[in-house]
Amino acid sequence: MKLIKRLNRLLENASDSQPVSAKELKKVLKKLKHKSQDLSLQLANCQSDDEKTALEEKLEIIHCKRQKALTLLKDIKNKVPKN
Repeated sequence: MKLIKRLNRLLENASDSQPVSAKELKKVLKKLKHKSQDLSLQLANCQSDDEKTALEEKLEIIHCKRQKALTLLKDIKNKVPKN
């Protein structure tokens, strides 16, 4: 869950009107996407109901955080003037 903490820090910096690097945000988003895919595979192969519930919660958290970060990334891209 280090990635979630890292993403939270980036999102907090964006709300504090500090510049957030689109490159850094993309890097975290890509890692979270891979993590989400890994968790989905684990969920598909999981037999225990408790494990399934825990994995589903993690996937939901990752999904929500990624959506926030994608919205922020779109905002950053829209603010950058095109030549």
